[in-house]
Amino acid sequence: MNIPLVSVLMITFNHEKFIKEALESIICQKTNFEFQIVLCDDCSSDNTPTICKEYKEKYPDLITLVLNPQNMGGNGMPNLMNGYSKYCTKSKYLAICEGDDYWTSPDKLQKQVNFMETNPEFALSFHNAEVISFEGIHSNYLLNSGIEKDVFSLDDLIGEDEIWFMATASIVYRRQALGDLPAWLHDSLSGDIPMHILAARNGKIKYLDEPMSVYRKNLGGTSFTDNKKDEKFLRNRIFMYSNLNDETNRVFNKRFRKNISRYYLMMLDCEQFKGKKISLALFALKYLNMARPSWSERKEIIKKYLLPDFLLILKRKIVNLFNPST
Repeated sequence: MNIPLVSVLMITFNHEKFIKEALESIICQKTNFEFQIVLCDDCSSDNTPTICKEYKEKYPDLITLVLNPQNMGGNGMPNLMNGYSKYCTKSKYLAICEGDDYWTSPDKLQKQVNFMETNPEFALSFHNAEVISFEGIHSNYLLNSGIEKDVFSLDDLIGEDEIWFMATASIVYRRQALGDLPAWLHDSLSGDIPMHILAARNGKIKYLDEPMSVYRKNLGGTSFTDNKKDEKFLRNRIFMYSNLNDETNRVFNKRFRKNISRYYLMMLDCEQFKGKKISLALFALKYLNMARPSWSERKEIIKKYLLPDFLLILKRKIVNLFNPST
């Protein structure tokens, strides 16, 4: 078999309800080029490995099957990085579809590759995606219904808040633009945000205004493991954005610092630090130093987290002394 123009990397874990639909949506792609499916199961405990083996037997030349003997941990990034580095290095383009998502157009790959082939200055392309709820958590909607332009740059991906508007299953990366993934990404709980930024350092981003994939929100998906009152999640976001600041040569340092400061602010409501005044004071100082908030907000933070209790009591007593009516 010739080196395929496109590698489609599918990572899966306990997706027995979804994996067939995901695989069929890739297999049915109509292209004038060769592509491969690199199917990486992360030691699922359900029937997913059996289904994967059945598809490998049915499509032996199309599917490369990787069955991890033990779970690699994280939110799928170790599994993705293993499949990417070992089996997707020679293809010109990379598409990713997680095992609980799927593509809805048989022309998806052809349309995106056609654009990328004729526009070498673009590092990646993405398209609109439908967000559907498997457990009825919310109504279905289009992810990019309000998008106002079709060309983006690295600058559009980095803000003082978290920016995410590209569904993983909608992306086609230029493999050369993405390059070798940095070792720190192995420990990141988010993979799509860093990968978009890493690729966009080396080219523009094209948006195709057509829904051609489904992002399925289900209670087992990674979007429901983001707990903004949990220390592990918050520290991991600080870790991720600190590394991305370095990866972009600190050109966006001010924005990254503002973004990171938000997670220190969230630490103040973190379950693990309730009643731990020293830890809370340190997080408050970090936030004040990085965010440089307004004086009114700064005063409230100082009062709540930095002034010792005895000083607050003393302040009240002094106020009462000079204002007995209060």
